[in-house]
Amino acid sequence: RQLSMFGHVSRFDGQMIECGGFPANIGSLCSVETDDEQPAIAEVIGFDKGNNLLSLHKFGARIRVGARVTLADDGAMVPVGDGLLGRV
Repeated sequence: RQLSMFGHVSRFDGQMIECGGFPANIGSLCSVETDDEQPAIAEVIGFDKGNNLLSLHKFGARIRVGARVTLADDGAMVPVGDGLLGRV
């Protein structure tokens, strides 16, 4: 059984979510509970005073303070090598 990382929404302004801190990287994707039982997807975009700051991928999600936020994907990884030299 895989251990899940989660926190709870402490502030939500319609686009930005602040939630209790759990280990996450910038770019990590999270699943956020909503009132309509369809989870919203949000991306970790920063940190503030031990909390994670997330941005919703779609507007209009019905999210409440206290909703559970679960780490879904710990960020994108891109393979690098000599073939990328001079191309970025």
